[in-house]
Amino acid sequence: MKKNFFSLFISTVIISLILNACGKSANPSLFYKWDVVSDSIVSLDGSIDSQRYYTGQAGDYFNFGLNDILSVKEDTLKDSASFLLLSYNRIILKGFGVDSDDYNKSHYISISTRDITLIITSSFPSGGLYKRTIHLKR
Repeated sequence: MKKNFFSLFISTVIISLILNACGKSANPSLFYKWDVVSDSIVSLDGSIDSQRYYTGQAGDYFNFGLNDILSVKEDTLKDSASFLLLSYNRIILKGFGVDSDDYNKSHYISISTRDITLIITSSFPSGGLYKRTIHLKR
């Protein structure tokens, strides 16, 4: 048992050293209840262009749960979606926002130890564009 633990420990140290030598660090934990700093939406579809900017309030959150469910609360609005972290900077949000029917579309995510930037982009059948930028912090 002690040999297995020691082997696992040494493997973890070696992998961490290799990642640091390559200029990369291990992915900080996404699984956390993050506070909302801001949430902005720009929607350009040619006929109705709109922009919205929301500043996070006390009690607002994006909670990336260990069960792969994202729970969101902004002001009085609540939402949830399942998610799949594909890589260090790509995430699929199933059933979230404008892409609620597009279950395989991935979005950009930047994760650090203290903050997250999530950028959701989509296009409308009419040819318009949608971009949502969400900033979160611990």
